[in-house]
Amino acid sequence: MLTIDVDLKRPSHSYSILLESGLCADWRAQVESRLASSSYLALVDANLAEAHDIPSHGCMEEKWRYLWVQPGEENKHLEQYAALCEDALHFGITRDTVLVAVGGGVTGDIAGFVASTLLRGLRLVQIPTTLLAQVDSSVGGKNGVNAEAGKNMVGTIHQPSLVLIDPAVLDSLPRREYLAGVAEIVKTAVLDSAEFFSELQKGSAKLSSGDHEFIADAIARCCRIKSGFVKDDERDTGRRQLLNLGHTFGHVLESLAGYDGSVVHGEAVAVGMVLACRFSVARSTMKQSEADAVETLLATLGLPTCISQLGADRSEPIEWSAALSSDDAVAVIAADKKAESSGVNLVLPHAIGDCRLEKGFPPADILRFMHDHINGGW
Repeated sequence: MLTIDVDLKRPSHSYSILLESGLCADWRAQVESRLASSSYLALVDANLAEAHDIPSHGCMEEKWRYLWVQPGEENKHLEQYAALCEDALHFGITRDTVLVAVGGGVTGDIAGFVASTLLRGLRLVQIPTTLLAQVDSSVGGKNGVNAEAGKNMVGTIHQPSLVLIDPAVLDSLPRREYLAGVAEIVKTAVLDSAEFFSELQKGSAKLSSGDHEFIADAIARCCRIKSGFVKDDERDTGRRQLLNLGHTFGHVLESLAGYDGSVVHGEAVAVGMVLACRFSVARSTMKQSEADAVETLLATLGLPTCISQLGADRSEPIEWSAALSSDDAVAVIAADKKAESSGVNLVLPHAIGDCRLEKGFPPADILRFMHDHINGGW
């Protein structure tokens, strides 16, 4: 079993990430053996619960209580958070209760928010069941829900006590959800080093097909890299913001799509990375050859690389030209969490392995740039 320690220099906030194939075959026993408690509250992705015969919403058995979380960005809102808190309190939980999040990024984000606020803070275990959650959202303590003003605008930072990652659960993941996580792996490589990026290029067939050994190594590497960012900047006020590469562009696209599932997070991030690279090329701070390499790798892996590809399977395709010219688009990008009075801050690659947070871009300039690149191309 691989163990990655996240040492935040505060014993109450430091924890371990455990990674092993088959680790979560009996996840309740794994949790009980590592975090002793008189009671456990499992918040489980509703789709996963139904597929794996997990006790129904509101069920109690011995030490365990179960609540189901409705997945999908369209359900990641304050109403579901509040309902889960009320249901949890009806169970008679105590400060000793361990909350266990079992599911993808939406489940983990909502469960983390619940854990951070119920009784002013419960111990939390993250058991991510999607690739995106395994390489990114389950590590680092960020949580929260969406608001009308934008994505993840309401939440806290509440570190887990334990993260259990089982790559074997990815075998049953829908192809589209798997590729959404692959996009975050590519993002991490672009942030980290030309070496990691080159390994992904050489192993693109293995990464795309979900080769067990290759993907387990990639997950471990991403967790180590993200842990380093979290150790350096737990509160997300400095270096950790680099992890948002592709996300400012991507969040605009997700929001304009209406969080209806037609554009998943990883797809938006993939297109957002391409836009960030093109933005840097336009400013002469990144070589076009390196930007081309990022775009080529994403396309080779089966991910979208231009805005017009997003939401293409909807019954009524998104009119991206009109959407990016709307007042809604201006409001979304102006409300970005990295925005300041001087403008929007963007994470921009200067080279693969060299990304920087640059400040003060007018929202109108960013939206105009996005509009000009709806169909890709230079």
